[in-house]
Amino acid sequence: MAPYRESLQKRFAYARFRTGVSVLINGEAVDRDDPREAVADSSRPSLTRETTDVVIALEYAPHDGLDIYSNGLYVNTNRAFGVGGVVVSKGILTLNFARNDL
Repeated sequence: MAPYRESLQKRFAYARFRTGVSVLINGEAVDRDDPREAVADSSRPSLTRETTDVVIALEYAPHDGLDIYSNGLYVNTNRAFGVGGVVVSKGILTLNFARNDL
């Protein structure tokens, strides 16, 4: 996979899940569906939850980090929590000016 494609795939991973708009490159979708699928086939202990504000998919993978998405768009990966997985907010998070941290 081309580096630019991997970068865009991570950036827009859950755009369709939150906005209903699919991101295509050369006619091929780069976004994923449900964030809970990120840990669905994990052999490690995992947990998924959905609240009115967020969808959380966690697994015991402390070195992988926790990918944080604001309304479906990638913000950053946080390794401080000691878990891996995905957090997708259902609204727009307050971010710094560079839009790469909360």
